[in-house]
Amino acid sequence: LGGVVDLYIGYYAYQKQGKELVQDISAAPLQGLESLEIVSETGGTEEVRYAILNEGGKKRLVLFWYEINGQRTANPYWAKVYTASAILVNGRSNGGVIILSSEFQKSEEIKEKLTESKAFIAQLIPVLKTYL
Repeated sequence: LGGVVDLYIGYYAYQKQGKELVQDISAAPLQGLESLEIVSETGGTEEVRYAILNEGGKKRLVLFWYEINGQRTANPYWAKVYTASAILVNGRSNGGVIILSSEFQKSEEIKEKLTESKAFIAQLIPVLKTYL
């Protein structure tokens, strides 16, 4: 693929009030983002959300989704629902957020960065199932 992709994985072994993966404050700015469909190496279709940030003259493509007790979603509200369900059914509240980002210079590079990111995510999803 050739591009550089930064990967961040935030994980909570358990969640409680005030120490939640998705909080009202963190979910508010996530509204109105673009959705991107990914076909994983296992053939499943997954949704991630992305935004293009422009700070200090640097442009960055940022993609993310949540993994909640074996369920995947890019929607912060569904992440809350999955967390509540996991607590009620399994007594577990573990979950993670996966964030990828890559810097680019020109707006024409966005399509290329999206393609690179999609390929990386397609390979990453099966690996994450082992750990999250």
